Amino acid sequence: MPFNGTGIFQRVRSWVNDAANGIFVDATRMDSDTDDIAAGLSNCVTRDGQSSPTADLPMGTRKLTGLGNGAAATDSVNYGQVFNQPSFTAPSAVANAGLTAPPLRLATIGDLLTAAFQTALPAQLLGFLRSDGTNASFGTTHTGYAQNEVKGADIASAATINLTTATGNLVHVTGTTTITAITIPVGAERTVIFDGVLTLTNGAALLLPGAANIVTQAGDRALIRGDTAGAIVTHYQRADGTPVFNPPPTYALVAQATVTTAVANIDFLNLFTSAYSKYVIEIENCKPTTAANNLAIVLAVAGVPDTSGASYTALGVNTGNPAPGNQRVQLGTFPWATTAGGSLTLDVRSTAATAGYKTIEAQGAYLNSQSNYEVISGNALYLAQNAVTGFRLFWTAGSTFASATVRVYGVRNT
Repeated sequence: MPFNGTGIFQRVRSWVNDAANGIFVDATRMDSDTDDIAAGLSNCVTRDGQSSPTADLPMGTRKLTGLGNGAAATDSVNYGQVFNQPSFTAPSAVANAGLTAPPLRLATIGDLLTAAFQTALPAQLLGFLRSDGTNASFGTTHTGYAQNEVKGADIASAATINLTTATGNLVHVTGTTTITAITIPVGAERTVIFDGVLTLTNGAALLLPGAANIVTQAGDRALIRGDTAGAIVTHYQRADGTPVFNPPPTYALVAQATVTTAVANIDFLNLFTSAYSKYVIEIENCKPTTAANNLAIVLAVAGVPDTSGASYTALGVNTGNPAPGNQRVQLGTFPWATTAGGSLTLDVRSTAATAGYKTIEAQGAYLNSQSNYEVISGNALYLAQNAVTGFRLFWTAGSTFASATVRVYGVRNT
């Protein structure tokens, strides 16, 4: 071999040594030496590019100088081309690029604006790079991390305030000027805190809860979302916690019972809770099995009917506001008839109060034992100052119910 592996060329013959040893020059020895030199030259890289390396060329910390600018993808580049006047190939979009895809190529600002935004975006969504620790992928959904939004600069109140140009997702609105419209991109959301007292005017450009104007208080906050119909206030919270609107009382059916066979009592002893401010009891088609009886109600404390005393208040024709009774309230001044019976409504108020009297208001009519209709209209007081948990319906002389349907509604004021 002409080269010894470290770049040193080793000759096959030494003519000086041959002469000293009395060896004459002949064709065979001359050819082998010359062939070895030719083999060494053939293993060299030629300057005119006729031959190329067959293995990596270690530079040994030396430089290749005088390089021209690379042009093709497989060309080398020189220092000035990289750092002084770089020019890169415009990027191309790769869908769901994994870790084995070609490395990301850099691009100039002009490349990005021209190729990505003018060409790629109309045809596809701009995604977000994410990884599960092994594989990288692009997606359009944010998952797996917390996103910290920022507080923007204050915005002065005006007839129309612009949340499109807000510098953060949370902004304070200052001043007291009435706001009739809000500008915000469709689908965008902003949290607004009002620092002063002003009027938000409900209309086509500003859709408020309840479709009614709101007078703000300092510290009130609102969530505002952009929609094609305008800016929608999806949530409004008073600083002091009071509701924006006071809706009328709402009724909820909490219990009911229908009697078809004789029973002595109709009990709802553990029905009342603090969820409702009063209860409405509707009694329909109520008849006793014995005509010499009056319908009565007694309230329960801790699930037990309060029958500790015998006094009661009768509510009957034109009774007005009779004297208060302790335990039970008799509904009617004459015994109820067994033929037609009657129907009435009872309002029981302040059931959850641990102090103060409970009131019972009755309205209705029934057929009495004298075959006359009697109107029930009046109020009674329950004198014990306890929270009551329910009630019992029964007949004063121990009769039983022949029929009755009882519905109990809870009334919530807010």
